[in-house]
Amino acid sequence: ALVTLKGSPLIQATILRLLVGVALAGVYPAGLKVISGWFTTRRGMALGVLVGALTVGSAFPHLVRSTGLDWMSVILTSSVLALVGGLLMWLFVSDGPHDTTAAPFSMKLVGAVVRNRGVRLSTYGYLGHMWELYAMWAWTAAFLLASAEEGGYTTGWVSSATFAII
Repeated sequence: ALVTLKGSPLIQATILRLLVGVALAGVYPAGLKVISGWFTTRRGMALGVLVGALTVGSAFPHLVRSTGLDWMSVILTSSVLALVGGLLMWLFVSDGPHDTTAAPFSMKLVGAVVRNRGVRLSTYGYLGHMWELYAMWAWTAAFLLASAEEGGYTTGWVSSATFAII
């Protein structure tokens, strides 16, 4: 195994899923910032395309699985492709000509932000949406597989369907 963690498989899976979540959280806002700096018009469309690309990237391991690879090969293939994508971004993508300077972080403002009801409610709404979205994505393959098996159907289509659904 490439990674060895102590503890039960549930603890291992939880730790690894947390690391994936942190990595996605690091990519998502940074990508939105970079692409925003390249557009003054149709910025919303550009941001939407980026969010769509991130969604396809999240679903891509299911497409890789649909080729018949075992789960370890899917993880390896997806990881290598993610590293190649990161390398390409590092080498060829920079902040755009319309980039704005970020305000410096201030601990003094954290309290004001947290006390702002509108910001707090929109953050809760966003986090709730992401929770339900990723939960749906996580369970789609399991649901389709269990449904196919219960109905006596073949299961070779499950990975492709999961990719299409996501």
